[in-house]
Amino acid sequence: MTHNFEDFKEQMQHEISSCCIILSSYGYKLDGNNGIKTKLRIVDSGNNSPKSFDYIQLYNNKIFFIEFSDLEAQYSQLNGRHSNVQERIKDLPLCDYKSINKILKAERQIEDEVTGKINDTDFILREIVNKELLQNFVDLEKERHIFIVWHSTNPDEIDLARIFEDLRGKIISKISRFNLKYMGGIPIYFLTVETYQTRYGSAMK
Repeated sequence: MTHNFEDFKEQMQHEISSCCIILSSYGYKLDGNNGIKTKLRIVDSGNNSPKSFDYIQLYNNKIFFIEFSDLEAQYSQLNGRHSNVQERIKDLPLCDYKSINKILKAERQIEDEVTGKINDTDFILREIVNKELLQNFVDLEKERHIFIVWHSTNPDEIDLARIFEDLRGKIISKISRFNLKYMGGIPIYFLTVETYQTRYGSAMK
């Protein structure tokens, strides 16, 4: 069955349970059961489904790769687990403790998750282009941006925003070592849902 890029266009949904904002912009669904990745049956050499960003959005002749994530809840949960594990491994030799502690930090786990999705999304895009899997696909030579969109239940709390800004730098540094064709060397932003909606919610259907 031949698929057309336009078949995957829909009003975007962030699926963050703590956020009541309804997005007004439209995007092309990349992830999920009805997304491009699944419908085109894109898998790696081990027959594993790659991870991916949620949507591709076209905005003012630019391409946005959008990932909606409940980072606030995820960070809190991972941080709690990290604290519990710290107590359990405190009697390990110092070098082992430092290595395990670094890997289990919430920031490191979020960093690994985002960089993994960037890497896998690049693989998906290469598969689509190289194998001509999708009719009327977007021209990936256009200006491209990556957005990680999250929701803050406490807008006055700036600690998480600072943490994510630090993470942004680490992610940019890390993916600079990857051999990426479409997702490398492009701007990355962490934005709240509110900021994203204000700036880009007016995108045309």
